[in-house]
Order: sequence, then C-alpha cells, then structure tokens
Amino acid sequence: MQYKLSENGKSYYLTGYVGGDADEINVPSHYNGKPVTKVLDAFKYNSSAHIKKITLPEQLKTIEGGAFEDCGNLREVYFNAIDCKAIVE
Repeated sequence: MQYKLSENGKSYYLTGYVGGDADEINVPSHYNGKPVTKVLDAFKYNSSAHIKKITLPEQLKTIEGGAFEDCGNLREVYFNAIDCKAIVE
C-alpha cells in the first residue's frame, strides 16, 4: 500500500494499492505510528480487480468518491469507522 502524510502531519492517507494476488485486504489502522484517516483513490486501478473483501480501520474519517471504482469483484466491505464521511464526486 502507498501512503501520503496529511497536511497537518498528524495522520496518513491511503493513496494507492500495488496489487498482489490477495483477495482480502485489511487497511491498517496506523502507518509509521500515525493513524490512517483517509482513503483516496487507492483501489481505483486494475491491480485491484481481484479484491473480494476490504476491511477499513476504526479511525477512518473520509473515503473519497471512486475509491473502489475498479474493484469489480468486491463483495464485502467491513466498515469499522465511527465517524466517517464519504466524498461523492
């Protein structure tokens, strides 16, 4: 997975997924000791076509529109977040 440090430096955004052949993905709650709070278009490209299940962390705050656009085989999303909003494009 690929990450970007937030503007305030207090958290990370998930910006990309470099595919493997796993059909289940767990988005980690922390990266480099800081919470992962946003999913950008991380799963938007062909490397994500095989994913069937994604688990998102509790402290996630935002999911950008189109984040799972190319996940044609996605069947389950486990959404543990307490206070999250989606941004629809």
